[in-house]
Amino acid sequence: SYNMVTATATIDIAQLTATVTAGSATMIVGGSAPTIPCVVTGLLPTESGVVTCTSNVVSQTLGGNVVTPIVNPATPPNYAVQQVNGTLSVVYRQDGCFSAPLSATPPPTTAFIIRTTPVQVRCTMKNASNVSQAVTGSLLVQDRGTTGTAAPITVLSKPNAFSYVSGSNVYNLSMLPLGYFGGHYYQLTASWSDGSTTTGWLYIRQ
Repeated sequence: SYNMVTATATIDIAQLTATVTAGSATMIVGGSAPTIPCVVTGLLPTESGVVTCTSNVVSQTLGGNVVTPIVNPATPPNYAVQQVNGTLSVVYRQDGCFSAPLSATPPPTTAFIIRTTPVQVRCTMKNASNVSQAVTGSLLVQDRGTTGTAAPITVLSKPNAFSYVSGSNVYNLSMLPLGYFGGHYYQLTASWSDGSTTTGWLYIRQ
């Protein structure tokens, strides 16, 4: 009743997408590079471990450095690999930065400075050998109103504000009445050459 016919067809099996992600880490200038993980996602459960990766640190210069994933095997047959880089941040260790009369958070109104009283903004930056470093940094001073939560208004923005004095990076902030108001909170932010920041607060009494 039937004539048998045989035919062939092509079945295209597309690669799955796997993502290899290099981790991120922070190290102190002159120190040893930390072990940075690398993670593979998107593999079938039955093929766990078929694709692996390690993190490769391209350089260890001051600031942000690219961390790239190295895939093994380099071109896995069943997977299209997407690579995501990480970052190794090489920074100085901050020691005793923004000490009194500055505080890390908005202080109580009982902890105040008097307007016209100069404020020394100080930060000691050290390498892995605990040696102080002359570091450039910009200073931003913002008025945060009577509650400390108001929208910031810039009072001072000074690039390369700090001088290296006696092992510390120091800026003597004048608190003359122009631009400063009694009963207000002020937020100070230093942006350092290694990409890190330091933030402090002060309160001026009426």
